[in-house]
Amino acid sequence: MRLAKPLNVITMETKYIYASSRAKALETKLLSETQVELILSSKEKLETFKVLQDTFLAPYLAEHEHSDINTALNESMLEAKKILAGIAPEPELLDILWIKYDFYNLKAIIKGKKAGLENDVIKKKCVYIGKYQPSILLKAYEEKKLHFLNKHFNSAAEKAEKTKEVFEIDTTMNLHYFKAIKEIAQKFNNKFVNEYVSLLIDFFNIEATLRIFSLKNNNINIKGVFVQEGTLQKKDMESKSQILELYKRFGGEKLWAEPIKNFKETGDFSMLEKTADEYTVSFLKDKSMSIMSPAPLFAYFSAKKNNAQTIRAIIVAKQAGLPEHDIRVILRRLYT
Repeated sequence: MRLAKPLNVITMETKYIYASSRAKALETKLLSETQVELILSSKEKLETFKVLQDTFLAPYLAEHEHSDINTALNESMLEAKKILAGIAPEPELLDILWIKYDFYNLKAIIKGKKAGLENDVIKKKCVYIGKYQPSILLKAYEEKKLHFLNKHFNSAAEKAEKTKEVFEIDTTMNLHYFKAIKEIAQKFNNKFVNEYVSLLIDFFNIEATLRIFSLKNNNINIKGVFVQEGTLQKKDMESKSQILELYKRFGGEKLWAEPIKNFKETGDFSMLEKTADEYTVSFLKDKSMSIMSPAPLFAYFSAKKNNAQTIRAIIVAKQAGLPEHDIRVILRRLYT
């Protein structure tokens, strides 16, 4: 006789079915390869706008002039966040997605204050899909009340204020961001989320330590920027060549051959970053095949964000007068 599963096990396996199924359905409404091609090949601004009216962006464009596509994109991302938070059985789990942008905004606030910028100028440098609105974050920073929002915000700000180099501010923010999302992942102890956070930490550790080895006359200790809880260890990162080899653990040697070659020749990190992003997207797509986990929600938000980045990049390039061929060269490939 087959024993029935305990009720709590059944709940754990099924509670994401509705939310994940809904997220997968939403993803089918995002840009198709054909739509991307039409946006790329459109010749005039009005033609581009007409193409976009046949995409997921249409409801938001209806409220704005065709010159205000950026606002429409922002509103589209806010709506995606609202939908996901509304359907998720554990909305707090999605803070892993949102607080990335809070740390980005906090970084913009600290850099802006150091540069003596006015608050209105600082807020224009912020994004609006964090857990907190930039105005709330800015006010909490000025009033020394960041700890009421999140203890990691406060710790990050205190350390970042004492730094001198931009790299150090960025690294400090990233370190505390990972501490924050690790805490969330540990709270929910979800297999997919643990793997996802671990992957983000691994890529951060590789890039951060590689940047340290690339700096001249630096006094930054690797121990100070290394985040625990990934799959890698500090002893694996004792030289540039050793660090570059670590990339190959994620997708194999073929995936990383060109980015590593480019880095060795130019010292430019952009191809390494791009490939890490592509691997992460691929990871999410693979994990989103299961509707019994929160993976489809993460995958949908990632895909929607990449759609917005694609549209924004094309529009900006067209406004700058770049020909279609050049746009294709610089555009991040989001569809495989």
